[in-house]
Amino acid sequence: MVKKDTEQTTLPIEDVAVQERQVTIKVLTVGTKQITQSLYKQMVQEDVIDYQTGLLKGHVWGWVNLHDGCAPPSNHLHAIWEDHGQLKRSHTIEDHQKNKVYDKLSRDLATLTYAYIGQATIEGILTERPDDSQFQGDTKLCLSVDDQVVLTSVPSGAYLLWGMDKKYEEKKKVLAEKQALPESELSMYDRQYGLVSLEEEIAGWPAYINQRREELRSDVLKAMKTTVWVGLDEYYTADTLFTWIQERVALLTDIEKNWNESYQAIRDQGQLYIAVSGVWK
Repeated sequence: MVKKDTEQTTLPIEDVAVQERQVTIKVLTVGTKQITQSLYKQMVQEDVIDYQTGLLKGHVWGWVNLHDGCAPPSNHLHAIWEDHGQLKRSHTIEDHQKNKVYDKLSRDLATLTYAYIGQATIEGILTERPDDSQFQGDTKLCLSVDDQVVLTSVPSGAYLLWGMDKKYEEKKKVLAEKQALPESELSMYDRQYGLVSLEEEIAGWPAYINQRREELRSDVLKAMKTTVWVGLDEYYTADTLFTWIQERVALLTDIEKNWNESYQAIRDQGQLYIAVSGVWK
């Protein structure tokens, strides 16, 4: 008796039957012989997805559900693929970010964006602290690159320089206004110390800003030397750095897209079955 919503239905026993269905499995063979685990383990292991592009390097026959000492644990497939007539096996991870080339490009991008923020500050492209909406916390800035948002650290020297030119002009204006007043209208502090102190501060301001810029310039060059430009002594403009940032963002975007599509293509090829024993079947 089957209950359907609030009604109950009785199934006639003469209508009940067990039907046989045919199940198809894919078995990996060489000639007429099924490949065994022993032979599978002797195959050359090489990644079927190209780390540089995220594209497949050859035809994928399928994947086997055979895990032996897979570490660290992560979603992956053991693919069997063809490389110029030779069968190879591949331990293929699903997460594109664990691709060593992708990881290196990501770290290079973080360094480049850090250097760009510093250089753009030195060149006067960034003169004020960006709006709070562009920050994540106190030290991470969201930098818009084409259609992507890149999270980058901000050099401490940039924080010091942001707004300094504006403060310099404001102090000069205050000094000019006080100097225009009759001495009788000045406070005792200004007559004795204030004006002289402000004049000295303003006189030393350009040298202070230049010193901060040179310190930031050294920080930018040091950061660049930690990435692909090891030993680099040349100095590049903010525009050049931003062009390199755009190139890396495009590369990372392509690798991510291609990797995900390649991994799905491997999965779609389906599971292959191999013999359990170590002898030919």
